[in-house]
Amino acid sequence: MKEKVKQFFVEKKELLIFIGVLAFVFTAVMIISSIALKEDDSPIDVDKPEPALTDDGTVDQPTSPEEIKITFGYPAGEGIDIIRVYYDMTKSNDVLKTAVIISENKAYESTGLTYHKSNDEAFDVYAVYDGKVTGISKSDSYGTIVEITHDNNVITYYSSLASTSLKLNDEVKKGSTIGVAGKNVFDDEASIHMTFEVKVNGEYVDPENAFGLTLEEVSKLEDTKIEK
Repeated sequence: MKEKVKQFFVEKKELLIFIGVLAFVFTAVMIISSIALKEDDSPIDVDKPEPALTDDGTVDQPTSPEEIKITFGYPAGEGIDIIRVYYDMTKSNDVLKTAVIISENKAYESTGLTYHKSNDEAFDVYAVYDGKVTGISKSDSYGTIVEITHDNNVITYYSSLASTSLKLNDEVKKGSTIGVAGKNVFDDEASIHMTFEVKVNGEYVDPENAFGLTLEEVSKLEDTKIEK
């Protein structure tokens, strides 16, 4: 009887060892399989199109995003009023009243826009477009004038400045500070102000028509004054 019991436990022990080995082998197989699946489980981009080929067999490069167009900005910030406009006979009589400058009992047609702050304080003046300083002059009659030359035969002028930190041949960027508005003798009625002018191919054009346009578009503007 003792021999049978002993044999039973021996056989039981061998069975447990056998089951344990099987369990170990099964677990190892599952782990290896899982690792293999992860390595091969790279995502498939079903939405990514195959590269298009040109007629000569080369890969057709996608069109680059459209370049951001730089346009003419404004020479003065918010809260600065236009008190004189560009003289143009196509405008109404009421508007034209602000386009005439009386100086030493003579009447002159305005060739630009004159900016003024309602509380008669000085204000900063800004470049409307990238360019190069090609002229700086100062006189009692017109104050300090800064001339900036752009491409495409376009020139902008900022006059009646009290001061400027710019120097000849300085490169300026759109929005950079040109100077500070001031007074001049020629248009003393306007008190502290700044006059902004635009020339295209040597002729004055209405600055109001230039705002928001690209430099190429500005270069196509023409003088809109009607000859008397």
